[in-house]
Amino acid sequence: MNKLASNRGFWLTLLLSIVTLGIYYYYLIYSFARETNIACKEDNKKTTGLFVFIILSILTLGIYGIVWCCMWINRCNEYLRKNSKPDGLQVSTFILTIFLLGWLTIGIMYLVVFCKMLYLQNAVNSTYNELNNLNSISAANIGTENISDIPSSEQVVEDNITKSVELSESAGNSAYSVTTTERDITEVKKQKSSIAFIVIPIAVILVAGIVVFLLLRQKNTGMQSTEINQSTVIEQNDSQLTEPEPQLPPISINVIPALPDPNSGKVYRLQVGSFPVGDNEVNAVIQQLRRAGFSPDIEHASLSIGEYNRVIIPNVSAPNVYNTIQRLEAAGISEVLIRD
Repeated sequence: MNKLASNRGFWLTLLLSIVTLGIYYYYLIYSFARETNIACKEDNKKTTGLFVFIILSILTLGIYGIVWCCMWINRCNEYLRKNSKPDGLQVSTFILTIFLLGWLTIGIMYLVVFCKMLYLQNAVNSTYNELNNLNSISAANIGTENISDIPSSEQVVEDNITKSVELSESAGNSAYSVTTTERDITEVKKQKSSIAFIVIPIAVILVAGIVVFLLLRQKNTGMQSTEINQSTVIEQNDSQLTEPEPQLPPISINVIPALPDPNSGKVYRLQVGSFPVGDNEVNAVIQQLRRAGFSPDIEHASLSIGEYNRVIIPNVSAPNVYNTIQRLEAAGISEVLIRD
């Protein structure tokens, strides 16, 4: 028969829950279920363990976790009342906090209820220890709640060192001694194994979670970098296609019929000359435009007065018409006809 932990503190438990990203909370569920079943075994009830708690909580979207806590609170309070001890956390307070007071107090009541849950289990364990005279057990058993103390207690037991502790009772000054036996060795080892059974998987899950988090973060960073590079390339390409040429002085060139709306979304052909077929001046104009950086085309037209060759600048978007005309004026062109 081992002494149950009755000194769990709120701040240390909260710190461990934060450091382990909430995993320590599930260790508490495991401990509460085990300790409650030990202390309250005479009521012929059973508090389900961690595995069932997790599975049913997932299947019921968390509802079972609330039901589990309510049943556990009732069982603990019944045990305390049976042994003439004051009640602890009430189910009504727990439910009210979960569904209303928690978010109204910006989470403060959640912490209060969490603290009261610890103190409720502490009260049950303390009552159990008191009823079974476990408060005077030697260091070999007191240290079982602390993993770091277990080896030293085992060494004491295995070396067959007997320790006696005298206890003064309020009714009288009767004294008795508790002797460590071989049975204590088995109990200590069981306690150590059960703690290791919980701590090792928690540590593995925590490490795995950190590794997965880092990998996902690195993947997301890489994807964001790729998206940024792609968007930069697209913006550069768009700027090359849509950015106008450097501004030139205001135009005085004759534009027929008029400058189009730059927001029309249309594409135009700028005609800079029309010459009869066979006129060598066509070649001179084309060379003039090429020296200015243009890529002119010749467009054949059959008119009532004869066959003509038009010299045009093709595929000029509406936003670039104005700047293209400025460049044509700088190249020595005096008149431009804008065609759709």
